[in-house]
Amino acid sequence: MENPLTANAQQTYRNVRLGRDSRTVARRREDERTIQAALAILQETIPGLFRAQPDASQFKKLWSKADKAIEQHLGNPTAYRRVYSWIRKQLEAGNQAGIWAIDIPPPIVTLRQRTSTRNLRRHQHARLVALAEHSWKTRLTAADSVSPSRQLARLLLSSMLYGGLNRAQLWPALAEALNQPKPLCGNSSLCWIPLHIPPGQSWASNRKQPDDSADSEKPVCEVHYFPDPITLGLLRQYLSSKDEKKPQAPGNLSTCLELINKELKASFTQRQLEWGGVTVAESQPGVELPQVLVEYATGRQPSSSLPTCYWNRLLQPSIGPCDEYLFTDFAVFSGPVSQLSRTPSTKQRRPHTLSKLTRIFRVDPAKPRTKRQLITELAALADECGKVSEQVLLGWLIHHLNERGNAESTARRYMNTVAAEWLNATEPHDLLSFDQEDFQSLYSHILDTQRSQKERTYRAGRLEDLHQFGVQTMDFPPLHEPLQEGSGTVPHVSAAIVDEPLFSGLLLQCDQFKDITPLHRTMLKCFLIMAFRTALRPGEIAKLRLRDIEPSPDAWLFVRDNKHGSNKTAAALRKVPLFPLLTEPESQLMRDFIGSRRLNSQSSAELLFHQPDNPREPLDTRTLSIVVKKILADLSGGLYYRLYHLRHSALTRLQLLIHHDQVSLPAEVDTLLPYPPMHRQNLLEKICGQGRLRDRYQAIAVLAGHSSPGITLSTYMHFSDLLLALHLKKNRRSLSSTEAFALLGLRRHRISHMRSNNLSVTPAALTGYLHKRLTLFIQAPQPIRSNDKLRPIQTAKMRMDQTAYIKALGVLGKIQSGQDPAETAVYYQLSTAQIEHWHQAALALRELATDKNASRLFPKSRRHQLLPPEPVDVSEKRDLATAHHHCRKLFTKSHSRPELLWLIEYTLTHINSAHSGISFHSAQDFRRYMKTVTQVFEWPRWRLHIGVMDTEVLSQWRCGALLMEYRLMKQKARFAHGKGILKLRHPEEKGRTEAGKKGYSSHTLITLFHRLAIVLFAPDEIRAWQG
Repeated sequence: MENPLTANAQQTYRNVRLGRDSRTVARRREDERTIQAALAILQETIPGLFRAQPDASQFKKLWSKADKAIEQHLGNPTAYRRVYSWIRKQLEAGNQAGIWAIDIPPPIVTLRQRTSTRNLRRHQHARLVALAEHSWKTRLTAADSVSPSRQLARLLLSSMLYGGLNRAQLWPALAEALNQPKPLCGNSSLCWIPLHIPPGQSWASNRKQPDDSADSEKPVCEVHYFPDPITLGLLRQYLSSKDEKKPQAPGNLSTCLELINKELKASFTQRQLEWGGVTVAESQPGVELPQVLVEYATGRQPSSSLPTCYWNRLLQPSIGPCDEYLFTDFAVFSGPVSQLSRTPSTKQRRPHTLSKLTRIFRVDPAKPRTKRQLITELAALADECGKVSEQVLLGWLIHHLNERGNAESTARRYMNTVAAEWLNATEPHDLLSFDQEDFQSLYSHILDTQRSQKERTYRAGRLEDLHQFGVQTMDFPPLHEPLQEGSGTVPHVSAAIVDEPLFSGLLLQCDQFKDITPLHRTMLKCFLIMAFRTALRPGEIAKLRLRDIEPSPDAWLFVRDNKHGSNKTAAALRKVPLFPLLTEPESQLMRDFIGSRRLNSQSSAELLFHQPDNPREPLDTRTLSIVVKKILADLSGGLYYRLYHLRHSALTRLQLLIHHDQVSLPAEVDTLLPYPPMHRQNLLEKICGQGRLRDRYQAIAVLAGHSSPGITLSTYMHFSDLLLALHLKKNRRSLSSTEAFALLGLRRHRISHMRSNNLSVTPAALTGYLHKRLTLFIQAPQPIRSNDKLRPIQTAKMRMDQTAYIKALGVLGKIQSGQDPAETAVYYQLSTAQIEHWHQAALALRELATDKNASRLFPKSRRHQLLPPEPVDVSEKRDLATAHHHCRKLFTKSHSRPELLWLIEYTLTHINSAHSGISFHSAQDFRRYMKTVTQVFEWPRWRLHIGVMDTEVLSQWRCGALLMEYRLMKQKARFAHGKGILKLRHPEEKGRTEAGKKGYSSHTLITLFHRLAIVLFAPDEIRAWQG
């Protein structure tokens, strides 16, 4: 073949790039001149490519120089991209012809910004739909006066306008589901409608069900719709009508569109209804719909629903019996492919396996072999191989020869296409601990080595086929997206979560293993706890070394490369807080285990989780995977669980956490967050800070090791449907009597009764009532076997309680008096870490200084103390106890807790040990301060001394029944808006005020806030106040 770079460039480029009739002659000539100029530069830089016998040995070294010169010479980015693509294609043609063997430069990838959902066109669509919705409401009549087909149309319209069902493909599925006598699942307080649509590229399957036509399982896409209150009312009216009057369900989308438009008396397109509907929904009073859920509702951001069988576990969280007592029963791998190898041998080196495999497929004309002989030799090789990746590869080749009837040449080509890369890429990994994301990353790495797009496409198809064989025989998780565009592979998301009772049962069952040491049992439990709470991948946990755990109260885990394993992607390099994610019992168990490992280790390079007899060999996650699969199946009554579902559970739990302060979670779901309110808020701020909701999703993606939240949402978070419904059910739109009658089916006397009792007639207020009226149409969940021997782990309550407050004061009092902290720890039975935390917080508070470097909290006479002085008289002690009680009440409420923390910080950074009172330079800060502090001490207890330039400024400072005294100042530039000093009046001020004095102040508030800061704030947080 002629050198593609020296061939007629004009004609070649016409054939490849310019063979479109619409191109003008002038444009062709310009492109031809551009290519000629680029080739001249390329020939000057890498002349070996243009010789009679091309020499590409210098290409790798000189290409970057040539590329830069071409880009600078052309100047025009568009022309440069055309030339670059043309050169790549010619180089690839030379590779295919055998002229040279060049690593083709990577293609230029153009990242296009996604179209915003907030644009003028969609705003216009939404406005038209909103006008039509308003007109529709004015025409409403009672449901019993409209036909069943119109009732169905109203249902579809309501689900689209108020219920977040804005993916048009789900409308026929909803109509089909309503044909059932009991279409709802759930209970009297929480219900949903399972919608089923055929899985495809845009609709990943999320569960498998038996296929009646074949001896296998077929993928099913199950999407849950949680109806909003208005749709609940229409649903009850529709389901209560007689069956013979119900219309036949519309079988396609066009019929649904026709019904909706007929009800609206409009002619909207599908896209107009989708975007207009979600805009109407988020515009309802009381509804604050996060953008991430708008993206989910309209289908721009996929997120798989939790299948009904797992939801039923949440409704009935009982656990069944499990009779597994020997860990060694799981230590020997057994699976469908291992029938080829009865007893796995020791590990074989991959090159040895690959060389034997190559020798088996080698064609020898002198000794021809039959297909049966080839299968026998492959089976014999499988007997020697103990690794899962080797057995899958060999079983796959045997399957093609034996079951599919492929020729030897076909199997040989398959082997040549994937064997070497597959064996090399899987060498350091335990495939049974892989989740979908791990496999996707593995295959991307293999495919990135291809030199041509044709080879990449072919290899991607073979890898998909190999993986599907692993799904069938080794229980690999199905891929959540195909490896190539246009592939026939249906994406699958293995949506399952492990609930708290089930996880407790798993840990308790680990304690039943009689054939391993107590330390090994503890190690297994701690591994599972870390997987269940931190969302780390099993492989990431297995490679953690002692030095990767920060010796701090939060015990940050550093996920980084080491000799035991590499991160899957750049985004996997991260740190994750350990103890904040654990419950109190789990935290104590983990602390003890980590402390024990550190005490007994010889080096910080040792693994945290290791083989019982070798601290430098990672724990066998393959065996642990089988343990988890078997025990969870027994405890749950046969549900499908794998080790990687612990990661799904952790990330789905965090999805609930980032919404917990915006919606009220149902009791069945709230149990998945086993943290008290204070712990939840602290954990949320620890992971996400105090930013916007979309920033919270980004923070969770970072914690998960993902490059974007889209990956986390599409594969690991399974409550997007529920959270969408919880946000939409807060609809506080006041309904007229006609609307309540027609939409919710309320009787006239109930509406009158509610109005006479000043009760709101809103969808949000009537949600509970409507749920109860639908009980007759809810399918009863199948009962799960229970076993009274297994009980959930009891978790200690983590809250701001009296004992922590008193212990902190007692400990610091002992240290302040000269006692050794270690003796104090024994005395109070506290960890030294906790004591050190309190000690450092007290020291940080002592270091707070004014602009003149004077201590804010301690006078010179007490500058070596740790605690504020004790109240002297009984009235102040009683005052302190009462104020502490009020602070505890503020702290238990999520909305007032941040304000209390701000109150403490502001107080301790705006006082001076030399003078009494809290200083203010801003009326806005003062009003915010008084709003909360008056819930600790009432208004009459406060006195404000304020200096102003002009008395007109006083109106900005007046609030409540506050006693205010002012004076005129001259320093206008410094205190233009006034300067206030707030003082707390002593409870016995009248009896203590000296002659000539205006009052008598109390230090009770400062004492209380000083003590609380030691308990509630980290030392670093306190030191940051100084800045």
